[in-house]
Amino acid sequence: MEMMWIALGGGIGAMCRWLVTEVFPARDGKFPLGTFLVNMTGCLIMGLYLGWIHDRLPVAWMMANRPFATGFLGGYTTFSTFSYEAERLRQQRRKGKFWAYLLSSLFFGLFLVWAGFHLSSGMIS
Repeated sequence: MEMMWIALGGGIGAMCRWLVTEVFPARDGKFPLGTFLVNMTGCLIMGLYLGWIHDRLPVAWMMANRPFATGFLGGYTTFSTFSYEAERLRQQRRKGKFWAYLLSSLFFGLFLVWAGFHLSSGMIS
């Protein structure tokens, strides 16, 4: 039964990712805004969710997060597309965009998970 919920979450997440990348399509040689937005909002949502659930369900939080974190966010975010788009920018010798995409994705991704976790944890107090 849990696998069904994870699969459903993954399908919904993938459809949400598709919608965002349709609104912000990748253009050859341009900053991949759609994938960046998907991954950054996914990082923020992950931090908010895990911070919230961790404090409310300390024993069962790993089981409770699987359909949402593994399913929905796993289907929504995409490391493979990020990697491909970064490599395409490198191949096209778009050094500035390559480094901006690579470093901003890593920095803001980590920051948004951290910020989301602390924001939602602080909501309890």
